[in-house]
Amino acid sequence: TQPLMYKKIKSHPTTRTLYAERLVREGVVSEQAAQKTADDYRNMLDAGDHVVKSLVREPNKSLFVDW
Repeated sequence: TQPLMYKKIKSHPTTRTLYAERLVREGVVSEQAAQKTADDYRNMLDAGDHVVKSLVREPNKSLFVDW
């Protein structure tokens, strides 16, 4: 219903792309490492693997407070 808006949105870079470009520009990761991370994530999704566990580390339990 809004073809001009959809066209504009489609032409805008994704959040992942913008963030990866920033990390590369700041020297945090290489362009190859950023692309490998995206490719690995996509491959895990396509394979139906559980992807959250690989991205989240265990919390620091020493910071837990017993209320």
